[in-house]
Amino acid sequence: MEKCKAKARQLVYWPRMTVDIERTISACDTCAKFQRSPQREPMIPHCISTNRFEKVAMDIMIWCGQDYLVVKSSQVKSCLRCKYTAIEHISINKA
Repeated sequence: MEKCKAKARQLVYWPRMTVDIERTISACDTCAKFQRSPQREPMIPHCISTNRFEKVAMDIMIWCGQDYLVVKSSQVKSCLRCKYTAIEHISINKA
C-alpha cells in the first residue's frame, strides 16, 4: 500500500488522496490475494537444563503496592520473589 501511495504522490495530487488510495486498495480482491503476508519466525529450540538455576527466567511484578523481581528456575517448582531489601521464597501451585 505504501508503494502505491508513494507512486501516486509522484504523479498526481488531489485532496484526501491517501484516504482514497487506502480505501480502494482495501476493497480490491486482487490486491488482497497477492498481498505479502508477514514472514513467520522460525522456532528456536533451547537446551533442557539438568542443574538447578542453570537456566532462569525473570520478570517484574507489583503485588500489594510493592515492586518485586520474580526469579524462576526450570528445574525448581517454586520461585524467588525479591523485594528491594528482602528475599522471600514462594511456591507455585500448578493449575
